[in-house]
Amino acid sequence: MRLGVRKAKRSIKLWVLVTIIGFTMALVAACDIGRMFPDVSAAELKQKIDEKSPVRIIDLRSEEEYKAGRLPGALNVAPNQLHLLNNRLPSDKKVPVVFYCRGYG
Repeated sequence: MRLGVRKAKRSIKLWVLVTIIGFTMALVAACDIGRMFPDVSAAELKQKIDEKSPVRIIDLRSEEEYKAGRLPGALNVAPNQLHLLNNRLPSDKKVPVVFYCRGYG
């Protein structure tokens, strides 16, 4: 009977260790998202627009806000319609896609 208790404790320790490693890996991956999707400053985006560099701007604001004023070449898409973007994104994967919105919250 003692052997069964030791085996159960070892299994629990292994499960805890695997869980901790899994959470650590998820945290590291989440921190890398910033490198995968970097923020673009207004000045950087203005420079790209002024230089006519290839860039796809997706404006996530309401239609009314978009009509009141928008970035040149921006495409207005409601956040709940993002699934419709498939055929409107650049086929060249090197062309950056910038999502523009009113702000957080």
